[in-house]
Amino acid sequence: MQIFTDASFLYNLYYPGQSLSALAKRLWASGGLRLNASAAVILEFRLGALWNASHEAGWNAFQSDREKGMVKEVAVEWESLFAGFESAVLQFGGEAQPRLLDGLHVLAAKQTGATHFLSFDHRSRQRAFARAVGLTVLPEKLPGEF
Repeated sequence: MQIFTDASFLYNLYYPGQSLSALAKRLWASGGLRLNASAAVILEFRLGALWNASHEAGWNAFQSDREKGMVKEVAVEWESLFAGFESAVLQFGGEAQPRLLDGLHVLAAKQTGATHFLSFDHRSRQRAFARAVGLTVLPEKLPGEF
C-alpha cells in the first residue's frame, strides 16, 4: 500500500486543536503508516506554522518523523501535472469539480504511484476527485463529508 497524504491530515496530526486530531492520532497509532507527500503538500502544511507560532512544536515533530522515514517527500514532475491537468479534470472530475491545488495533490499522488490518498479535507472536492481517478481514499468516510 502506497499512501500519499495531503496537508489536511498533517494539520490534524501535528497541529493542536484541529477538529479531527483524535481521528488522525488513532490512524497514526494504528499501524506503522508510512506517508508520502509532495513538496507542495509539505509547504502547504508548513504555512500553518509560519502563520501560527503555536504550531511550531508540531512542525518540529513532523521534521523528526521525516528524519525517521515515517514521512517521505516524493518527487513530482510538476510540468507534466500542469500540462495534463485540464484533460484529467475533464475525464475524471466532472462530478467532483476539483480546485487547482486539490486536483494537483490528487494527480501528484497518482503520478508517484500511490494507491491510497489520505485526506481529512472533507469540505472540498479533493476526496471525491481522488476516488474518481481510482485512488482508495482514507478514511473511507468523514463526518460532514459531502
